[in-house]
Amino acid sequence: MPGTLLYDAVYQTAMLKLKSVPGRKMMLIVSDGLDNGSRMHMDEALEAVQSTNTIVYAICYDQKFFGCDFLKQLAEPTGGRMFDAGRKRTSLGEIYQSIEDELRSQYALGYVPDNQQHDGKFRKLTVKVAEPGLRVSARRGYYAPASADSNKK
Repeated sequence: MPGTLLYDAVYQTAMLKLKSVPGRKMMLIVSDGLDNGSRMHMDEALEAVQSTNTIVYAICYDQKFFGCDFLKQLAEPTGGRMFDAGRKRTSLGEIYQSIEDELRSQYALGYVPDNQQHDGKFRKLTVKVAEPGLRVSARRGYYAPASADSNKK
């Protein structure tokens, strides 16, 4: 039975197409969010987009309300979000406008971490604002650079 290899598609797009692209990247997924037969798992797809500094936006057309959860779990940790176009009947024009508005109103924050180890491990981030009423959409972390020694382990 053929199906959508969604996790494989996300992983391969991130690792084979976006990894070599410098700077900020964005992936837009239009899907029902259901995977049928991928070799990769959801956590590997998420790791791939996070390690390539890719923001994920997803438009979910799941009529049975099962697949949107994966798309939400994939988008939010990257600083993106999932739009439910199936149940809420939001028009594509409104969704694309929201994505455009978000991409145009982003700020880049930088810092120097206390942990300077080049071990390739995931580092969690939390961004908070002091001003009431502001909403923060930020990725939940990043992968530290890996040294040649850490790749051998």
